[in-house]
Amino acid sequence: MTALPEWSLPPVPGIVWDRSLQPILDEIGAPLHIHGVLAHHPELLTAWWPLRTHLVGASALDADVRELVILRTAVLTESTYEWLHHAHRGRAAGLSQDAIRRVREGPFASGWDDRQRVAVAAVDELFDTGALSKETGELVEARLGTPGLLDLLFTVGIYRMIASIIATAELPDDDLPLED
Repeated sequence: MTALPEWSLPPVPGIVWDRSLQPILDEIGAPLHIHGVLAHHPELLTAWWPLRTHLVGASALDADVRELVILRTAVLTESTYEWLHHAHRGRAAGLSQDAIRRVREGPFASGWDDRQRVAVAAVDELFDTGALSKETGELVEARLGTPGLLDLLFTVGIYRMIASIIATAELPDDDLPLED
């Protein structure tokens, strides 16, 4: 594991988390570094946890599309931390190593199905303009449904924010197998 830099917001080890966070610890077992950073503010972590759980476990997005959205967000935020976690999760969601690598190329790479291409293009548009155009919004809604559209918007927003927290805290990568 990489050493923390001189200034950082170091993760709080799970063993010393506020007692109010015990249900989250029980759910995750060993917390990741990002969880440990958020544990500095137990009320915030408690408020964020249900949304995080929805986005990664109960989203209207198919698991492959969800992971592509998060991976493309990781690429555009240059978050190696999120890339490593979600390359691993993407494989578990059925993405091939080729599909995971293709995320770096963006929506015009060959091999995407319509849902995947529209989702990856939507991430790029959100980063480029801060909003989806009417045309892109209608395409996303047609391919992924209205709940899928909203989950895509929230997923990009939350993971963009998390990437900022990770960069600010200068978190080292958790011990995960490297994927590129």
